[in-house]
Order: sequence, then C-alpha cells, then structure tokens
Amino acid sequence: MVGLEESVIPRPNADLQEERRLLYVAMTRAKEYLFGTWARRRRGPTARAGAPRVAIRRQLTNFLRGGSVHSEDGQGYIQRYRP
Repeated sequence: MVGLEESVIPRPNADLQEERRLLYVAMTRAKEYLFGTWARRRRGPTARAGAPRVAIRRQLTNFLRGGSVHSEDGQGYIQRYRP
C-alpha cells in the first residue's frame, strides 16, 4: 500500500469512518505479507494530493499510530534484505 501519510489517508474533508473502513479492507486482503509506504516529503504532481501541504515534512497516518505497525527507514530495510 502506498501513500499512508496524513492528508492522503484520510483525505481532507472526508468521512473518517469511511476512510478507516477502506484502509481496513485494503489491509485485510493481503495473503501473506503487507508492505505499506509513506513519504516524508512529496514534490511535484504527487504532492498535490495532500495540498496545501506541498513539499513539507509529512507524518504517518494517525490510523496506524499506536498499534502493532512500526515504521522503518526504507534504505536500511533494503540494505538488510538485499541478496
């Protein structure tokens, strides 16, 4: 899953219960593993999804904070598991 950051999930001015339900459905479809990504910064056309927060530091969505999900730096993960 991509874009697991505030202002993308949940979308601004969206129904929080519906956003939470959609995220739950997406997460429970995984058969074996589920990887989620989020960007600390977005620039260019992809940043506009979270406007007006273009090119500023972003945070992991509140929906995933405080649970069993943990965030890990992508570079460290790739170096550890690269064959």
